[in-house]
Amino acid sequence: MLGRAKITGSLPSFITAFGQSLTGPGGGPCVFMNRFVLCVLASLFLAACPGVAQVTPEDVVKSIEQEQLRRQQRDWDFNAEPDKRPDIHLERPGDGPDDREEDPGPCFPVSTTRVEGAEDLDLVPPDVDRLNGTCVRQGDLSRYLDSMNAFYAGRGWITTRVYLPEQDLSGGTLRVLVISGRIEDFDYEGGQAADSRIHSAFPSGQGDIVNLRDIEQALENFNAPPTQSGTFKLYPGTRHGTSIVRISPQNRFPLGGRLSLDNLGYRNTGRYKTGADVHYDNLLNRNDTLRLGVSSTTRGLSGGKTYARDVHGRYLIPFGNWGLHIGAGYNTYRFTLPGINQRFPLHGYNHRLSADLQRLL
Repeated sequence: MLGRAKITGSLPSFITAFGQSLTGPGGGPCVFMNRFVLCVLASLFLAACPGVAQVTPEDVVKSIEQEQLRRQQRDWDFNAEPDKRPDIHLERPGDGPDDREEDPGPCFPVSTTRVEGAEDLDLVPPDVDRLNGTCVRQGDLSRYLDSMNAFYAGRGWITTRVYLPEQDLSGGTLRVLVISGRIEDFDYEGGQAADSRIHSAFPSGQGDIVNLRDIEQALENFNAPPTQSGTFKLYPGTRHGTSIVRISPQNRFPLGGRLSLDNLGYRNTGRYKTGADVHYDNLLNRNDTLRLGVSSTTRGLSGGKTYARDVHGRYLIPFGNWGLHIGAGYNTYRFTLPGINQRFPLHGYNHRLSADLQRLL
């Protein structure tokens, strides 16, 4: 239940602000990732004079509550194409019109800002104490929370949130609570436990900060095999501040192939080339792909003395922010080089081996 306070001229002057907490499994207050209710109740002594109306401080933070609830109740759905990473475009706090003059609500003097809950984080907003020495109103608190949350969202920490907990502002100290959003577990949409495909795809693991950049990279890794694709969603974990990363996979038969015919060959060995490629996905069940292929000019298919033939293979395995590519091939050719008085038969071969280790920075 939300408390209410009315301003009268017969009470001592005081300022009280507190937020509503949700009761967790242990009976104590806790904050859930997908639901948050912030209440700031204040009473302010006013000198008795004609025309002064009674004020309830619920209106001071009504818009803040609604905004925080909307943000916390969103489901993050990552359905972007693997090669098209979604961009985050955040509006800079304070870029909108200043509504300070349009905010006639109660004013809360702040002299000190104390940050709580950020002990396990290596980063706090540099301007977290910017309200010190000011008297804040509804618009100030709203812009402040937007700025603090935008700071973490801009770094990809999409479930790390900044709140104003239950507190007493009569001493001029503003308490700011930072709830670090962390990964509790991974699983599949159907209830299956996470396997090596998920653990290999993600740069982060259980207990790490939920980072949008890591989820984007994991989506690209998981969708790397041609016969496999998936989407990711975040669901609330069993502990406040935690999330479960849930994957909805779409798997097809892991074996595939194709036939080709083109005119990309050379004049001496034959313009027209034909080829066949096969691939097998998840050989090691780590989003890996093995490809094998052969090609030949059409002249070489008939057993002629002019040809170009090629056999090649390639193995690709992504893991976290890394990717390993291994390739090998063998090529042989034969053709006749015309001269002034005679023709010169030429033939040869070459083999190649490559290894490529890449890392996303």
